[in-house]
Amino acid sequence: MHQDTLLYVEKLNLDIGIFNTEDEKLLLDNVLLKNANIKLKKYEGEDFFNYQFILDAFKSTDTTRSDNTSKWDVAAGGFELENVRFLYQTHPDTAQLSHTINFSDLSVHSLNGKLSDIKLGADTINLNVISLSFIEKSGFILKDLSSTFSISSKELKANSLKAFTNQSQLNANLVFKYDEYDDFNDFIDKVSMKASFNKSIIQMADVAYFSNELYGMNIKTILTGDVSGKVGDLKGKNIFLNIENETIYKGNIDLIGLPDIEKT
Repeated sequence: MHQDTLLYVEKLNLDIGIFNTEDEKLLLDNVLLKNANIKLKKYEGEDFFNYQFILDAFKSTDTTRSDNTSKWDVAAGGFELENVRFLYQTHPDTAQLSHTINFSDLSVHSLNGKLSDIKLGADTINLNVISLSFIEKSGFILKDLSSTFSISSKELKANSLKAFTNQSQLNANLVFKYDEYDDFNDFIDKVSMKASFNKSIIQMADVAYFSNELYGMNIKTILTGDVSGKVGDLKGKNIFLNIENETIYKGNIDLIGLPDIEKT
């Protein structure tokens, strides 16, 4: 045992709507976490995160199932976060990052949000984010975000996404595909996207928190249209692009070689 904190909460409120061991259903509602610390860690030499004992507790009681996976139907209605600190770490951390968000070593504070319709599946989390804000240790600031999310080990979907950072405003539907979560540490080469933007203001200084190669760029772009592919090989349809109010483009576009502008 590492004798490290998984969860510390100064104030916790919740209502248990359903707790049925026979049907293996759990429904939580009106959950409030205030002044909380959450630490999700996978220690060096171990195969599981520190919350594995919780998953084990909800494993199926059906002894005829060979995989012994969880059959529990777990959901939450209303969920509110007030001043939460969140830590996610995997050891050893092999990412070589200096200015970007390290998805193997996330550290978030001033996390506030209202969530609803949370449903935990075998490999997928579905939830509705009504409002979310936080500050990540890299310096990235999310002022406000709302969207309907579906997150699995291979794909992240965000529908009707509205997000405000220090200098950017996104209105979009997004789909990211990856082999594992840590692929976000190599976003340019390993994460494929499919996105539909509507009059989104994108400041490259904000995007640089997701890609070391973009560090130092300070270009504001207004974007409408559909984009697909990896950053190094992007295709755009019905694009309207306004760069620094100096360059305007309308039409379809193929871009190969980003983020190296000189070689694109």
